[in-house]
Amino acid sequence: MPVETKSAASESNINPQIKYIDNLTDLDAELSEVDKAFAVSDEEGRRRLAQFEYVFKDAFPSDPYSPEYEAAQRRVYLALTGRSSYAADTGEYVEFDFEQVKRQPFPYSTRSPTVVGEQLIAQGFLIRGMNLPPEAKIVEFGPG
Repeated sequence: MPVETKSAASESNINPQIKYIDNLTDLDAELSEVDKAFAVSDEEGRRRLAQFEYVFKDAFPSDPYSPEYEAAQRRVYLALTGRSSYAADTGEYVEFDFEQVKRQPFPYSTRSPTVVGEQLIAQGFLIRGMNLPPEAKIVEFGPG
C-alpha cells in the first residue's frame, strides 16, 4: 500500500472551480471518473481532468538539482505508483500501437476539432514567440 502524500491548497492559490485532492484514495476515484470521461470523448476527458488538482503537503526543496529534491520526487513517484522502487525500463514503458499512430497521429487521433485547433494554435504561438528571422528552420520531431 503506498504512503499517502497529503497536502492542502494554500489560501493564495485556491480556485473555487477546482477540487483539490490531498490523498491517493480520492485521487484514484477522480481518475476513475476521468477514464469514463475519456471513453466518451477526448474533449470530455480533458474537461474532467481540468476539474481537480492533486496537491502536496510538504514543500519540495528549492534546488531541483539537489539530491534532496530527487529524493522528494522519488517519494512522490513511489506513493503515486504503489511501487517499491524505480526502474526506467519498466517505470517509463508505455504500450504503443505504432501502426495506429502512423495512420492517425496526435492531435488528429482525438477526432476533436477543438483539440486539433488548440494544438495547432499552441504550436503557432510557440513558433511566433521564437521571433525567428526570415527563412529560419524549425525541426519538427513529429506530432505530440
